Amino acid sequence: MKGFRFHEWINSIGALLALVISAISAYISWTANTYKIENLKISARKDEDCPASFDATSWAFYKTGEVALCWRVTITNNSELKSSVVSVAMAGTRKESGITQGDAESFLSLFSDNDQLVSWNKKKLDSMLNSDGQEIMLPLTIDGGESKAFTVRCGVFTSEDVIPLLLSIDSKTGHHSEQWNLRNLEVELAKNGKDILGNKVRLETFNGRNTGISVDENQESIANASCIFKISTGKGNKYEINLSW
Repeated sequence: MKGFRFHEWINSIGALLALVISAISAYISWTANTYKIENLKISARKDEDCPASFDATSWAFYKTGEVALCWRVTITNNSELKSSVVSVAMAGTRKESGITQGDAESFLSLFSDNDQLVSWNKKKLDSMLNSDGQEIMLPLTIDGGESKAFTVRCGVFTSEDVIPLLLSIDSKTGHHSEQWNLRNLEVELAKNGKDILGNKVRLETFNGRNTGISVDENQESIANASCIFKISTGKGNKYEINLSW
């Protein structure tokens, strides 16, 4: 009887080991296959150090303006295979009190995967820049296990009362506003009680130094902005991220 129980125990251990070995083999096989499938991940953060860029027009009762917001975007290739980004599309949206300026989703649906950098209004505001501020040309190749970072600049509408301020800055800088970065532009607008999107703000100072910008929470509505950034690869896969400002 004791011998029988011992053999039974040995058989159970053997069966358990077989299951463990089978599971490990399946996991190794699954992992190996996973790394052979294209797998890109896009991450992003706000970038206020990028060159300021805007387009503003004021004529009689007609006023319109866009400001390029920036994000530092990183594309990581989590597979063993080389990937190529062959097309990019982006579109900015400004929302306030339930009103949307620039319906990014509808706009992007009008374009095929072969369209390059497109925007809701002014294409020149939408671009991908390297660390030297030069525009990145496609295709963008990313080796397996490699990450590539760059700045995405995406135009969004601003409010009518910001447009005269932008035109004043443009005149003041001799139409070379890109010598400023977004942070400097935000400070200059805050001196006039506005942020890039037209929200009421206050420039905080201490001992004559700018310490920050605070949004007036008591205003009737607060505008926010975002940009949909989409890429397509040579293998036909599509990836996107919603960039929030």
